[in-house]
Amino acid sequence: WDRGVRAVPEPLASDDVAGMAAYEFVDGRKLRSGEVTPEHVRQAAEFFRAVNERRADPQSTTLPDASEACFSLAGHLDCIDRRITRLRSIDPASPGGRDAVEITDQRMRPLWDRIRRDVRAAGGVVMDELLSRRDRCISPSDFGFHNALVTAGDNLRFLDFEYAGWDDPAKMVCDFFCQPAVPVPREHLPAFVERVAALWDEPEKVVRRSALLMPVYELKWCCIMLNEFLPSADRRRTFAGMVSGQEQRRAVQLAKVGSVLDRMGG
Repeated sequence: WDRGVRAVPEPLASDDVAGMAAYEFVDGRKLRSGEVTPEHVRQAAEFFRAVNERRADPQSTTLPDASEACFSLAGHLDCIDRRITRLRSIDPASPGGRDAVEITDQRMRPLWDRIRRDVRAAGGVVMDELLSRRDRCISPSDFGFHNALVTAGDNLRFLDFEYAGWDDPAKMVCDFFCQPAVPVPREHLPAFVERVAALWDEPEKVVRRSALLMPVYELKWCCIMLNEFLPSADRRRTFAGMVSGQEQRRAVQLAKVGSVLDRMGG
């Protein structure tokens, strides 16, 4: 906010000891699936650009790495490997568990093996090479229209930056287009990635890296959707008093994962 970024709620007060903050009330609503327009995508790209135009500011070095930040291609693959492995803890005797285990073992794992081979076989890539500091971005993380409100005049205000920090700009692009809550039509990908990549001295590298990693992150979001079947999800929902509707939630997530895998040929 101090640097002129206004597509967020204005911070009003904070208490670092209590870990609490107050922000202005934003009078808006969530976008629904199917409502995303080219103008919304443009505003999202401009918000990201506004955040990153001053990423060389000395104060930016105090920012942490984003949650699950990856700065090498090997790091991206390792992240998905861990998520795939975590799905082994799904109980097949739980509601919908047998179907989740089946889709994981018979469809996701073979597809992941193929994607991983393709990334490693791509020409001109060094798997363990780290992105230089100047090639990294300040990522809002978990960035998408599921974490935004549209206000009067069709203006967007972006929310929820608990996972934000330094990351690979290609990862931000992939997550933005792969999050399933309020899907962004792929027809908007070229314009979005072009606007984002223009912030770097070699924009074609961001474009190429985004294309290479897109199937990796499509599978990552399949893993995230299947988190609904993990024991940790049950514990969180029990703690929050959300014990009803489990079978329906799981059925919805399975259908979404199946649709993505159908499109990916898995």
